[in-house]
Parts: sequence; C-alpha cells; structure tokens
Amino acid sequence: MAINLQQGILIEVGGEIGKFETIPLENLISLGQNLQNLINSIVHFDLESEETIDLQNFRIELADFFHNSAVPAFILTPRIQHTIGGTVDHQREIVNEKIDALFTISNKGDYHQLSELYKLPQPRSAIVTALYDFTHSCGTSPLKIVSRSNGNFEEEYKISKFKKEVRNKLVISPKDESELQNSEVVPGLVRLTTIGKKISFRTIEAYPNKKVLLSFAPEVIIYKEHVYHLRNPLSCTFEKVENFYSVKNDILGIIGVGDTEDEAEENFSEEFDFIYNRYNDLSDNEITERIRFIKSFLNYMVLHKD
Repeated sequence: MAINLQQGILIEVGGEIGKFETIPLENLISLGQNLQNLINSIVHFDLESEETIDLQNFRIELADFFHNSAVPAFILTPRIQHTIGGTVDHQREIVNEKIDALFTISNKGDYHQLSELYKLPQPRSAIVTALYDFTHSCGTSPLKIVSRSNGNFEEEYKISKFKKEVRNKLVISPKDESELQNSEVVPGLVRLTTIGKKISFRTIEAYPNKKVLLSFAPEVIIYKEHVYHLRNPLSCTFEKVENFYSVKNDILGIIGVGDTEDEAEENFSEEFDFIYNRYNDLSDNEITERIRFIKSFLNYMVLHKD
C-alpha cells in the first residue's frame, strides 16, 4: 500500500497549472478541500456507525510544499480527539485502505469498478461525486500521487481523467432516487408453472403490509475456517434492491450485500465474523453502551465456535 495519510500524501500537479513548479492559491485550496471531502465521505459511509467517530480526527493539514516543485503534502491532523473505545487508529487504517483502493481504481482509469466497491446507491453516489471533484481540483491539469526518494519524485498513482458521462452513470440522480423511494419490494406467494422450457409466474397473493418481510434465519454461520453454532436461528431480513441482494440484522447493525443470494450471505457471514472477534478483543470499558449490548448478544447467541 503506497498511501499513508498519517505520514503524508504527496500530490503532484502537472500541466498548465504546475508548469512553473508553483500552484496558484485557489487551486491549492481546491485540492485540499476536495481531498478533505473525499475523506469525509469515506468516514461517513465506511466506518461502523456503532463506533464513536469524531470527524475532527480526519481533518487534513498542509504538512509540506517542496521547493522547485508543484507538490504539496497533506497529512491527517496530529491533533487527535480521543473517543470512547480508543479506536481512532483502527478507523484511520480503514480510511487509509479505502483511499488506497480508490486511487488504485483511478490509476487503472476504470471508474466503473466503483459500482463493485460501493454496491449501495447512496454511498456510491457520495463517493463517486467526491472522487470526481478531487480529480478535477485543478481543472484539466493532471494529478499524480507521488513519493519522494533521494530528492526525486516517483509516481505511485496516476489520477486518470474521470469523465462526466461515466460519473453520471454511477451517480443516482434526484429523479432516479425519487423513483427508487417510491418503489416497493412486496413479498407474496407465486405459482411457478413449467411447460417444456418455458417458465411462467403468476402472483397468487401479495402482502403489501410493511410489517411483512422476507426472512433469512441461519442456525450456523460459516466464514472461511470459522464455524459459529448459534443458540437460536438468527432472524434477519432479506431483500433484493436493483440488481443486488442484501441480508440485514438490525440488532447487530450489520448488512451483507452481493450480486447473488450466496454472495450476500457470504458477505453477511464475513461481517458477523469481524464484529464477533473485534468486539470480544475489546474490554467493556473501551466500548460504547450499544457495542457492549451487541457483544453480550453475540456471546449469548454463539454456543460454540469451531
């Protein structure tokens, strides 16, 4: 991983703006603000909502500006506000990994991969918009993420041109979002009839009542080599939105998504495995009341783990 926000991220501005190895103040401000907005979007959508998050811990500061170059260095603030649970370092690691993943996509120039990294419409729209704005911080002048070695700058990531039409395909417009909010997934009974190779479906009865949901209730959760045997089936809701599936448990606050039902279940199992081990690694005085409840619930539900 080439990105380390705690040690500093070096951004080289080329083209017309950087040709004199200086950066106009308005472009430097735009670059810093757009990088900050991108980090804030990651904090909002990629960090666990149950953890105590202080956005001030993710403010960036100008740490350096190298002589005879158009390369400012930005760093996460050293002015850390300690939170309940003491998870700031872990949160920063997650943000760092996501920034690295986004710049890896930009380096390849295949921004359509953002739809794989962020399957849910709302997070995808926010991240795509923030990344698009960052790539255009200096207009048409190209940007690079670089490292410094022996007084020279070496390219780590090329910030490829992010076309507006690609952004528009990835971002949900207000019209699309309105249509999405007005649509419903209604469970019901369907009769399936097969005649030769032709399959026909006919709805027998629908249940539009919002209290009726499709259910997913595993008695055993398996993730890689870990097998969790549960005291009772874990009641979850199952839903298909657009072209992907989701499995969600509100008590644990976790959701698994995927292009297929199996992928959604596997992603849910991964989230379950993570919080079970993560929360049990923390003492009760290090975590919030909500996470203490989840930890207690997990330890009650899991009879034994293989």
